[in-house]
Amino acid sequence: MRRRRRKAGWPVGEYLYSHRHKLILATIPRVGCRTAVRWWYAIHGQRVQRNGSRAHAVMLYGMHRHSRDRWGRIMLGARRIAFVRDPWQRAVSAYLSKFVNSSKFRPGVHLTNRYARNTAAGLSFEDFVRLIGRQAALRMNQHWRPVTLFLGDCHFDALWPLAEMTSRLRALGADLKCPSPIITIGRTPHQAVHGGYVGDWSVARLRQGGQPYPHWQDFYTDELVALVARVYASDVTRFQLQFPNGRESDSIPPI
Repeated sequence: MRRRRRKAGWPVGEYLYSHRHKLILATIPRVGCRTAVRWWYAIHGQRVQRNGSRAHAVMLYGMHRHSRDRWGRIMLGARRIAFVRDPWQRAVSAYLSKFVNSSKFRPGVHLTNRYARNTAAGLSFEDFVRLIGRQAALRMNQHWRPVTLFLGDCHFDALWPLAEMTSRLRALGADLKCPSPIITIGRTPHQAVHGGYVGDWSVARLRQGGQPYPHWQDFYTDELVALVARVYASDVTRFQLQFPNGRESDSIPPI
C-alpha cells in the first residue's frame, strides 16, 4: 500500500516557500500581510492573485505542499524571514478590520461562546480586549493570535519590525535581482477626538463616525495597555516591546 505523504502542520505549513529564490516568508495576519503577499507575487513575476489574499498565496506556495522530510531540507537551505508588530497596534488593527469594517465577524462566534450578542454593533474595544484575554492563545482567531505562535520553534534569519517592511522588501528584492514595486506603508490621517479616549466606543459609534478612525493609541487606558501586555506576554518578552510614548508610530497604519 502506498504510504500517505505527511503534511507540515500549522504554522510551518503556511510559510511561503520559493524554490527559485531559496526563501521562506512567514506571513502573519495584521502584520502587513497583504503587502508581503503582493511583493511575493511580484518577485515571482506573477500578477497579484485574488487581491493579495494570504490564503490563496498559501495554497500556491505554502510549505504544506511538501512532505515533512523535504521540509527539513528546505528549511536548511533557505533564508527564513518574517515581520513582527507590537500587540497594542495589532489588537486595534484586528478590532477595526474584523468588527468595525466587516459584518462577517460575530463576537459570539469568533471570540467566545459566553458572549451573548451575535451582532458586533455593541462591541467596544474594551470588550474585545477582555474577551480575547479569556481565550487560550492557540484558539484565538489568526488575526489576533500572538505573533510568536506563527514563528513556532523555527529559527529565522531575520525578524524585522513592520515599520521597516517597505525598505526591507525593496532591498531584498534588489538582492534577489528582481526589484519590484512595493505598496508604501505611509502616514495615515486620524480624526481628532474630543476627550481623547475611544476604547469604550461601540462598533456602531465608530461606524457612524466613519474613516479615518481615531488614532490607535486613543483606544487605550493604562489598564488596557497592561491587559494587552499580559495577553501577549510571549510577544512582549520575545521582541522586547513597550507601549510607545508619544505618537512616533503614526507612520504605521492599522493594516
